[in-house]
Amino acid sequence: MRRFAAAGLALVMLFAPCAAAAQDVPAHLSVDPQTNRARLLIQRGDYQSALDILRALPPQHSQSQDARFLRGFAAVSLARERAGDAAEELLSEAVAAFRLMLVENPALIRVRLELARAFFLKGEDELAEKHFRYVLAGDIPAVMAANVGRYLRAIRARRRWRGFFSFAFAPDSNINSAPDIDIVRIGRLPFLLSEDARASSGVGFFVRGGGSREWPINARWRLFAGGDVLRREHKGGDFDEMTLSAKGGVQYKTLSGAEISFAPIIARRWVRNAPHSYDVGASAGARRDIGRRLSLASELSFRSRRHRTGGAADGYHPALEFAVSYLPSSVMRTQLFWGAAKARTKNAASRNRARFARIVADTFWEGGAVVGASFLWRETRWNTGNLFIPSAAARRDTVRAFSLNFSHRGFAPAGFSPRLSFTHERGDSNSPVNVYRANRAELNFVREF
Repeated sequence: MRRFAAAGLALVMLFAPCAAAAQDVPAHLSVDPQTNRARLLIQRGDYQSALDILRALPPQHSQSQDARFLRGFAAVSLARERAGDAAEELLSEAVAAFRLMLVENPALIRVRLELARAFFLKGEDELAEKHFRYVLAGDIPAVMAANVGRYLRAIRARRRWRGFFSFAFAPDSNINSAPDIDIVRIGRLPFLLSEDARASSGVGFFVRGGGSREWPINARWRLFAGGDVLRREHKGGDFDEMTLSAKGGVQYKTLSGAEISFAPIIARRWVRNAPHSYDVGASAGARRDIGRRLSLASELSFRSRRHRTGGAADGYHPALEFAVSYLPSSVMRTQLFWGAAKARTKNAASRNRARFARIVADTFWEGGAVVGASFLWRETRWNTGNLFIPSAAARRDTVRAFSLNFSHRGFAPAGFSPRLSFTHERGDSNSPVNVYRANRAELNFVREF
């Protein structure tokens, strides 16, 4: 462990002078003489005196882009000379200054680079990596791209923990994805659906969280273990669910930079607060960055699922998923997911094969807004039909869902970033009891570790 920590520190020390050389302070003059004086002190390396001046500026000057950048730059530079709480306070001051600048103009690549560097020094590697990757998506010189690459490699070498936690309130017009009809026909005979089989609306509360830990073996091999939890609650408890899952295994980094992993998986699910099913299986995954903007990932998994009631629903569930992430610019991210899965159950009527595709796009707007959209398509083909299908055809379901989400980069009370999303979902089927429409909203609060 000490050997890897020393190697990571040596790597940072090796490229730190190069990074500093590429990040010299802009030489253009401000309209405020005190700001220009602070700039001169920074160029001389007197960061404390420059910070004292910048902190004392009146509001009409302290809120300028020049003053904010200089204050953040001086704070980061001074933090490199300090330790402990003093360094942490300086880095937090720098993060606040750079964030305000990016709220107003997310296309400031130089500022985003400094923000990523501040997060790196704070040890917040998830946020640092995210902003470094947005920097790489911009029109930057080759020298800057090389320095960012060194930071990303240093993050990968020292990473030990990662995690997330979020909670949400979610009004839903159709919690159980059921048809909004009272009567269905089998042949010419009408049948009244029970209340449980009809659409039901309500407000749900969701909690999601997870984390993982890594242990380096050598430069290429690592052990890892992690888990996550999802809890959903609705009034009355009829639609309450909880899932716990865990996985652990080995990861290998190839000479070309790709990461390959293999891990056993276990999962347990509760429905209406009663045990429902458990999974045991394994997964194999791979990930690789291609150039500055493109990342590819894939995962193959195989699970054996057993239900509390046993019998017909038990079976095997293989699945394959691909993901493509592309950053068209430093203010936009796009993702494409495609996958296929099978359910090989004991009961032939429960067997099915499914495939899905999902497209996601997020953009940063001036003023702090983040606007995103996604589209999901999923098709499930069953081996058999049911009583409500007039012919002997097998059941076939199709789901289409379109979502919009909104958040603001400058607003994160208590460290949680709120995001509001709206989803319209449409389920079509040759079985009338599986046709539904749903409108959902979700106010989500996310915190990354």
